[in-house]
Amino acid sequence: MQNSHIDPICGMTVTPETAAGHFEHNGETHYFCSIGCLEKFRSTLAAKAPAASGLVSISRRSPTADEMRIDTEGTHIDPVCK
Repeated sequence: MQNSHIDPICGMTVTPETAAGHFEHNGETHYFCSIGCLEKFRSTLAAKAPAASGLVSISRRSPTADEMRIDTEGTHIDPVCK
């Protein structure tokens, strides 16, 4: 089949002429066998999209007094670096 494409959701072979829809993403046109597959593709991309501002905030809470106490009894293994 000449000029055929694979629907990225269901794997069905479609042609631009018979496709139920298409979507441009990263410079590539994707063709879909049904509107359902097209909508699923769009929702998958939306779920993976970064926050609109592009800014990420990472913060660390301050330890409590109990967490900062020094334990002089026994030997303990650090849970992070072992």
